[in-house]
Formats: sequence, C-alpha cells, structure tokens
Amino acid sequence: MRTARALATVLGMAAGSAGLAQESPSAPPGRLFTLAGGDISGNYFAIARALCRELNRTATDGMRCSPEATPGSVYNLAGLRSGEIDFAVVQSDWLAAARAGTGRFAAEGPLESLRGVSELYREAITMLVTAESGIEDPGNLDGKRIDIGQPASGRRATMERIFEALAFDRARLGLVSELPTVSAIDELCDGKLDAVVLVAGHPDPNVARAVGECGARILPLAGTAAGDAIGALGDYLPETIAAEIYPSLAEPVDTFGVTAALVTLDDTPDAEVAAVLLVLSIRGDALSRAAPVLSERGTAPGWSGLGNVAAHAAAAPAG
Repeated sequence: MRTARALATVLGMAAGSAGLAQESPSAPPGRLFTLAGGDISGNYFAIARALCRELNRTATDGMRCSPEATPGSVYNLAGLRSGEIDFAVVQSDWLAAARAGTGRFAAEGPLESLRGVSELYREAITMLVTAESGIEDPGNLDGKRIDIGQPASGRRATMERIFEALAFDRARLGLVSELPTVSAIDELCDGKLDAVVLVAGHPDPNVARAVGECGARILPLAGTAAGDAIGALGDYLPETIAAEIYPSLAEPVDTFGVTAALVTLDDTPDAEVAAVLLVLSIRGDALSRAAPVLSERGTAPGWSGLGNVAAHAAAAPAG
C-alpha cells in the first residue's frame, strides 16, 4: 500500500487548491507556463491543448499557457522534477511511484514537492488484438508481435510492470515495437502487429479507429491469470469499457485501470493553479467538445467528478 499512501498524499493537496479560484494570488505578470500532455494523437495532448486554449482566452495579467506534446507520463514527471515542465497530465500509478521514489523513479528518490491539481478521468488498460492474431488469453503472447509504447510513456512503463508481475520474458515475443500510439495503430491495421496495449480513457480516437475501421478486438483482462497479477499490484482497480462507447463492441470489456491526473509542483504560483482550476470549473462544455473523454467528469474541479482517486487506491489490494 506504499504507493497508495503516496498517491493519497499528493491528491489530498488538491482539496486545498480547489479554493484558489476564489482568491487573487499573485504571479509574475505575463508568465508563459507549459502544460505537458502526451502523444499528439491521444487524449492527454487533446486535454492540454484544450485547457491552454480556454485559459489563454480568459486569463488576465497576460498569463499564457503552452500545450506540449510529449511521450507521456514518465517523461512528464521527469520534466516536472527538472523544471522543464510546469503542469502535466499523468497516470496515477506513475504519479504515486514518483511521489514515493519507487519503480522507474527509485534512482531519483521521492518527488515530495508534487502538488495535485485535479483528477481528470479514469483510464483502462486496453489490449487491442487483430482478428488474425489468434490471441485469446492476454498471458499467452509467445511469438506474437506487440507494441508497448515509447520508452518514456506511461503505457510502456505500465506494460513493463505487467510483464514483470507475470514473470514474462520479452524474449518470448516475436517482435516488440516502441511506437507512438498513432503509428502503432497504423501497424496494427496494416497487419504488421498482432497486438497494441494502451492505457487510455474512453472514448479514445485511436481505439475507435482500431475497432471501427480495422476490425481489432479489445481483449478482456478480468478473470484471467494476467488480470489477477495486475490486480495484485495494488495500483489498478477493475474497470469496464462500456459496449456503447464503440459501435463495433458486442459487449462490455472488463479490464483494470488507473486515473489521469493533472499535477504541478509546490512552488508553482497559486495564480496559475487558480487559473487552471477556473477553466476546469467554467469551461467544462468547451473542454468536453475538444476532448470527449472529459465528458463524464462533471464541471467541478478537484476530485468530485469521478470520486477521489486516493479512495480508489486505498481500496486496492496490497502488493
């Protein structure tokens, strides 16, 4: 439960931040700050771009926000630590690891200055397989061609953690690619890959393309040995991809998931945090049109739209 406690510590800070939109903290006039998303084709970057666009339309004192396309969560957290990034969208499993100084972040030590801004939406571990792959069990990938994401992406780090939990040797795979998401979906649709694993909120444009245009299936993880191993890690809770999200899905898909969270550091000016929270509060409809994955979160900033991710983490089994 160490990572669950670390995550609860970070997200607990958001409650104090939620009231900032009602105050008038000071910040350097005209400061440009960055908001790191993820792969340019994915939800993280769509959110970063939408948030910055709405903030730049409404902010006072010349404050400006710049959306940044990045490989994903691991890169974003490293960028926060180095000061190259001001705000970032990250997966909750790697947020907890960064805060605790574990896993990918063991060498750097705890990033204790992390400051939660807002929970955004739930994400599901989404294993896409082609009809021709013959993959029916997510733990039986011997000889298969699979994409696991770019080295600094959250999905890559999560997939490597799952392989470790399964004691699965990557040498057993026929091919391992490390592509940006849109390129991986291209390869899947062209028959050059058998499977692509994403950590994604739904609806997701890349998943929609894979299942709607390319005939890919989303493989359930719940009720499998792989699913048992994932659940035992303690950072992943059961998650369901509803059938109505994608017209080609015949039934819901039971898997496991994390939460996408918006974070910064303790020394970020309160005025910037307040400006971001205000956009989340009053521009929810515009944000949801630009990034449909946000449509279920509600309009209030903080953690009320999905329920507190810290409570989700606390309910997870120890591991």
